[in-house]
Amino acid sequence: MMPGETKKTQVRVRKDLITGTPCLLLEGLNVNPVALNLVSGSKESLDYRIKGLKVRTEEGEFEEKVYLHFSASQPGKKGGRITTIPVKFIVDGKVYRYVSVAVKHGMDIDGRVYLTGLEPGKHRIEFGGSKIRLTVKGELQETDDSLGTGVNGKWHAIIDRGDFVFEFTMHYKVSGKQLTGKMENSWGEFEIYDAKIDGDEFVHKLDYGQNNIYEYKGKLINKNEIKVKSQKDDTVNEFVMKRAAN
Repeated sequence: MMPGETKKTQVRVRKDLITGTPCLLLEGLNVNPVALNLVSGSKESLDYRIKGLKVRTEEGEFEEKVYLHFSASQPGKKGGRITTIPVKFIVDGKVYRYVSVAVKHGMDIDGRVYLTGLEPGKHRIEFGGSKIRLTVKGELQETDDSLGTGVNGKWHAIIDRGDFVFEFTMHYKVSGKQLTGKMENSWGEFEIYDAKIDGDEFVHKLDYGQNNIYEYKGKLINKNEIKVKSQKDDTVNEFVMKRAAN
């Protein structure tokens, strides 16, 4: 490491699921974790491989969803320890996000990544040393400037607060003065409620669970952008959602 550089490492204490032996688990971004046996002092590298990348689509209420399916394997003798590893997901040479992958000795564990915010066209995917190419279909929609038709469809946003990056996709449907829709992110899907629309502005709420409720206020600023302010108590985020391909 160079002077001034830092490296984030996560340390957790786990028990082997079969023997109950406590282990100190050291993890870092995109590196193989190491398990330190707290009884014998032995050290074990938890090597892993990502393989079997396949792109699959599923029909959804608002759109056709695109998933990248994969299989994570951990060579070696069979054992009871299961752990999660943060693996770098790269699209067209840039980090798309980190994905938590579950691995276990001598066993393949399947997983999938929901792909959002990709522009139409061909893309190169790199994940855990494996590579695949995919083509995203669709075109950016042309709509008129009124919110009544312009807000319909799919919108993508990234909130970057430095210590936390939140990426999501919104789906809106407008019928007269009624606004319905949902948010999709890495946590799942969340329906909007208490939604109102008036001219080029709208407001609605989202409940992420355990009474974690945010209010969203949006204003259409052009055909393909919505300026949004989300707030919960003293936590305020301001960002722009961009129209995404259907």
